[in-house]
Amino acid sequence: MLDSRNLKHVPLLEGEEKLQQLSLAHNEIQKIENIVSLPNLTQLDLQQNRLSEINQMPTLKHLRVLNLSKNFIEKIENLEDLPSLDVLDLNDNRILTLDNLKGIATLRVLNLANNLITVFALPHTLKNLQELNLRKNFIGEVQAVAV
Repeated sequence: MLDSRNLKHVPLLEGEEKLQQLSLAHNEIQKIENIVSLPNLTQLDLQQNRLSEINQMPTLKHLRVLNLSKNFIEKIENLEDLPSLDVLDLNDNRILTLDNLKGIATLRVLNLANNLITVFALPHTLKNLQELNLRKNFIGEVQAVAV
């Protein structure tokens, strides 16, 4: 656990290939990086940092829980390389639309509360979705399930 250490970057954790859980919450991290050496990671917590985008994470094939809440993210992107993703927390960001969710069919829990979403259009590929939180958004239009 590397929470609340004023980290500006994700530290390079060489020799920690077996690591399954990593918490870097309450830091000043601006970019998701230096995680290529963590292929067995199942949980990654980067809440309350300074992230403005979701960078690609192609080596995290086993990642099940991703917490990116309380950041500055404006767009959902680069999640298609996470085939095991079960829980995605993007609460309290600056997200405007529900784009780029088609590639994460395994998703069971999606938290998008406290964002700037105005149109609700969820992709039909989210067949496993059991919990969706859209509280405190600006939804003024509900569209049919997006194909």
